[in-house]
Amino acid sequence: MKATITAFGLLLLLTTIGHGAVEPNVSSSLSSPTPWLNRSASIPLRSASIPLRAASIPLDLSLDVVHTVGVTSGGIPDTLTRYGKYLRRAGSQHWKLNTKKRERLSPGAEKMIPLPGKLGKARVSIDAKGVATVKIVDMKGKSLGTYRSSRFPLVIANNRLRIGGQPYVFILDRPAKK
Repeated sequence: MKATITAFGLLLLLTTIGHGAVEPNVSSSLSSPTPWLNRSASIPLRSASIPLRAASIPLDLSLDVVHTVGVTSGGIPDTLTRYGKYLRRAGSQHWKLNTKKRERLSPGAEKMIPLPGKLGKARVSIDAKGVATVKIVDMKGKSLGTYRSSRFPLVIANNRLRIGGQPYVFILDRPAKK
């Protein structure tokens, strides 16, 4: 048993010495009498090889905020044909454009957007990866839902969001490229 432990210790010592002799990054240190056991000297610093992605993060991002309300007749106007398949699923076949406004958002910053018809406010924020978070809050401060998506258009249709008994849809979209 003692011979096995001694053989194992000798094998471990040879492995450590061999590993230190093969390491190209080991530098002799005056503070350590055995430089091959100085493991901290053999760890290369790789902080310079990490790519900086700060240049790929946009400083400001423009988003179109579209407010639409269902109506009793009229179909879908030309300004909303891009969102037609989403609007038809939202509870009405006929829609009208209430307002369309372009907002500028900075990553990490939150913007309050008032909703029409005393519905409340929408807190819109975008993180550094481009994921949009929309939290809809009523006039009393009660949350009506939180929505996150990295895909645009972000179409929010909620049964609790109604203006005059008609469905309301909040659309957050990137502007069309010209």
